[in-house]
Amino acid sequence: MKRIDWRWFVRGWFTRPEVGALESFLLRLALALIVAYTLRLPVTQNVEPHPVGLLRLLHWFDDQRLWLTWLADKDAAGVYANFEAYRGVIYGLLALYAAGLALPIVLPVLSVMHILPFTLFCSQGYTHHGNQIVSMLLVVQAGCVLWNCARKRQFDFAPPDAVLRGWLLWQSVTLVAGSYFLSVITKLKESNGMWLWNSNNFALDMIKTQRQSWLNKLSPDLAGIPDAALWMLQHPWTARLTFGSGMILEAVCILAIGNRILGFLLGISLIVMHRSIDALMGGVVFPYNELLDLVFLVGIPFGIAWVLEKLLPKPLCWGAVIGALAGLPLSWMVRTPGVHSQTVGDHLQALVNFLDVWGNQNWGDFLNYIWPEVIAVCALTTAAGIGIAWWISRKTMDSADGPAGLTRPSS
Repeated sequence: MKRIDWRWFVRGWFTRPEVGALESFLLRLALALIVAYTLRLPVTQNVEPHPVGLLRLLHWFDDQRLWLTWLADKDAAGVYANFEAYRGVIYGLLALYAAGLALPIVLPVLSVMHILPFTLFCSQGYTHHGNQIVSMLLVVQAGCVLWNCARKRQFDFAPPDAVLRGWLLWQSVTLVAGSYFLSVITKLKESNGMWLWNSNNFALDMIKTQRQSWLNKLSPDLAGIPDAALWMLQHPWTARLTFGSGMILEAVCILAIGNRILGFLLGISLIVMHRSIDALMGGVVFPYNELLDLVFLVGIPFGIAWVLEKLLPKPLCWGAVIGALAGLPLSWMVRTPGVHSQTVGDHLQALVNFLDVWGNQNWGDFLNYIWPEVIAVCALTTAAGIGIAWWISRKTMDSADGPAGLTRPSS
């Protein structure tokens, strides 16, 4: 029997993955959509009584002009105009990021701009780290592009080359997997190494969560002890196995670094873990973690690029992708007036906001929104994109060949 080469599990730690231009574009596009999704709600906090992070440094200067409460200022019409303008700038930077242009400038600026509103949010006296993983990912990618500039000894504003494409994916997966692994270290540290043994007590947290929901909603259905929690209390060893398996999964997810097969398997497992926590704890969700798992571990952009490149020549792949994206704003033109979004911006924002369908599983509303107009228009523009790309590639080939007498030697 052939022996297992255990080095395969960690080989990806030392070998940069190969990432094609199309996959890299889809990765950037997916992250841009997730970043836009994190900013879907306006900033409404106009005080910062407990400054944290960058705000702690800014408060040291004792100058209120350096505070971030201006993000929550309203205009005469009651609109959060400053935040709308701020978000508009970020959207413009995200468009440049997805296109892969001027990354040494775009990514550092984008990182800081994404951190600031959530720093203000966390400065209200309570800590919320749900958006932190997205900000950290932007910071890591900014570090990658600046490292690439140092490697080349020049600022490169063109789309990423093969080395940078590999580094961006490599370090992004490392950040996502590392955030889970850090959770393991924290659990062990805070529990003095007893987390697995005490994990059966999570059944009490399930009861606590349901009681909080009952206080919020005063629904009679939430007044009792959850059946699953009661069963877990009566079977502590099964509870330890159930809850402890999540910690084991978080510990081994670092094997996903540089390994697409393990990344896929561990990514699926992590999403199942999050879904299970949501079901058991009654609404304890980590939507950004799950979305990043889908993009960087499961590898949906890689899968899309792989299928397209198997079915079509590369120029036609790009035509299909660009055509499909062009169909999204164009689909606004055929929507029923007065029923859906009134502006193309509202329409695109609504499509971004539907990323929450992954968390709330409200697929019906999403399908009703995109069917049939968005689907039909995107299908037509995809076909048109493929046709245009085919025509351009044929013209390019004909131009490269030139007159036979000039380019081909006589026999």
